[in-house]
Amino acid sequence: MRNNLLNIFTKTVQYPRCTPIHFISSKQTYVHHDIPIRSIHRTSILPQAVRRRRRGGNGNAAVTSSSSITSPPRQNDAPTEAPELSLAPKRVNDPIEFGASAEILFDRLEEALEPMKLCNEVFDVVRESREDGAGGTLRIILRPVDGNYTFDFDETCLTMNLQSPISGMREYVLCAETGEWLGAEDGHSLEGLLVRDLIRQCNGYPAL
Repeated sequence: MRNNLLNIFTKTVQYPRCTPIHFISSKQTYVHHDIPIRSIHRTSILPQAVRRRRRGGNGNAAVTSSSSITSPPRQNDAPTEAPELSLAPKRVNDPIEFGASAEILFDRLEEALEPMKLCNEVFDVVRESREDGAGGTLRIILRPVDGNYTFDFDETCLTMNLQSPISGMREYVLCAETGEWLGAEDGHSLEGLLVRDLIRQCNGYPAL
């Protein structure tokens, strides 16, 4: 009875057929004969980019990307031009005030120029009034090679003109804010320009 059961078991049970399997490594290849055929796959796991999360103001997580966020250009923006600054002084328009201030200027010039007569070979100051009384002239006479300075004011035009051998013809007005004689176009000082030109031609300078 026992032998019959063994014969039946031997006939019915079949062992699986084994086929050699080739294993491939980075250094060597070897064969194993006792493992049934199976498909062997090797997969690579690639690292994924880490995305940072930032907490928003309302408590929700906000995902930020690596690209920078830029604001779109504003269509209504237009280049603005800087306003032009006027250097011209605000002038006095009263002829009486203007004429009185011009005579005061001539008085100051005569007094300030007087010491320079002793320091220079030729240095004279000549003052004249117009026949109609609407203006006057003051001249500083130097050597012929140096030329002359001429001041001429006109109460009708409310301007003071200076003819300088160094700076040429300049026009001045009486400033209503400071009471100074300033350039009609750029606001420079009449007294400053006179001192600058005289020290280039003469000995000494006027104490204005």
